[in-house]
Amino acid sequence: MILARYAFATNLGRLGLLSGAALLAACGGAQPALVSAYTASDGGSIGPAWTMRALYSFKGDPDGEGPNSVVAPRWGGSYQIFGTTQFGGYYGEGTVFGLSKGTSGWSETVLYQFAVGNDGARPMGISVPTKLDGSSRVFVPTLGFGGKPYGTVVVLKPNPSGSWTLLTSYVFHGTPKGSEPEGPVMEDAKGNLYGTTSGGGAHNEGEVYQLKPSGAKYKETVLYSFRVGADGHYPYGGLIAIHGALYGTTLKGGAKDLGTVFKLTPSGSTYTERVLYSFKGGPTDGDEPQAGLCAGPDGALFGTTLEGGYYRHGTVFKITPRDAQRPERLIWKFGGFYHDGETPVAPVIVDAQGVIYGITQEGGKSGIGTLFVLTPNGKSYKEKLYSFNGRNGAGTTAGPAPDGNGNLYLAGGNGAHLFGVVAAAEGDAQPTSCNPGSITINE
Repeated sequence: MILARYAFATNLGRLGLLSGAALLAACGGAQPALVSAYTASDGGSIGPAWTMRALYSFKGDPDGEGPNSVVAPRWGGSYQIFGTTQFGGYYGEGTVFGLSKGTSGWSETVLYQFAVGNDGARPMGISVPTKLDGSSRVFVPTLGFGGKPYGTVVVLKPNPSGSWTLLTSYVFHGTPKGSEPEGPVMEDAKGNLYGTTSGGGAHNEGEVYQLKPSGAKYKETVLYSFRVGADGHYPYGGLIAIHGALYGTTLKGGAKDLGTVFKLTPSGSTYTERVLYSFKGGPTDGDEPQAGLCAGPDGALFGTTLEGGYYRHGTVFKITPRDAQRPERLIWKFGGFYHDGETPVAPVIVDAQGVIYGITQEGGKSGIGTLFVLTPNGKSYKEKLYSFNGRNGAGTTAGPAPDGNGNLYLAGGNGAHLFGVVAAAEGDAQPTSCNPGSITINE
């Protein structure tokens, strides 16, 4: 499987690196058409096969508040959905929650509560293995620790009783190493952790890090420090890894300081960075790619930009690293018709047929965001979308996270008590190799 930002943010714990051929086999080998035009549907709904409904509305302290990640691992345990809230809990510093489905509906349990000075504060996402048992480890990056803004990576152990136990945490210390780990964490077969920080590094422009187990603790190695200029800087999203190389995005930097897609290739004990693409902005290109990437069935990389495109409301893009003449193509420019989505803040997922699923933080009928589906249609794409209504989400930044049974899960603001909500889009989403489950920036 792919070592993808979405996998580690959701339900793939320990993954191996694959060759390009194995990647194609894992993803079904479908070849979506290249895009040369943009076609919108009526924008009314995502179709009669889909139902959108709220599953759980948070209540604030001592419950969670502000859900900012959601995952749906494919296992038969007590809880079917996990996630984090950035605030709430007894200490007001955030929680890990689990949702379980019973005969009378969905119920929530606060599995872990963060407390400044002990482990971290303001969790940014969650990485959950496929099956949770007594030997499992769950990883959560946080933005705060003991009043310092450097952040941590917290390692938790699920317990049969329901509550989770803190095993250890790594505290970032800032330049020349990392600070502010806003993207999710991934783990390799040796137990090494990988991720990005939006601050710190040798030049204080962000870094890619490795945390290597050292006894009961972890030791940080800076794999790459970003710098100003043509290089990217401020990586907010997570990483994916294909055949040993790491891929990601930076919010800024590049030729026009509008963000980049980068590749880190192992070179002995170090990594060599190459900017695969620098965004140009304006009407014909995106700018500010905040979220991480998804590897599609043809080996291309898919992502979103917050802004850019003809209507300046953000884009979905496709990167083909092997195409030196035209490495980037726009899949969709948001805002092309009334009630279209705006500001795609989260990663997308792509199924084996090349269908793209994602969310926007703004736009739609109420102006508070949409769930969109982009389906290949010859050389273009058609969009279907659902507009959030506040009760089932508003300004949604987490998801879509698939459960493998056709359903997608999302988390965002509002809900019945105005402290946030987890919602489900119940439908016919096809299996995907990447499962985003975490936001990538502090909102």
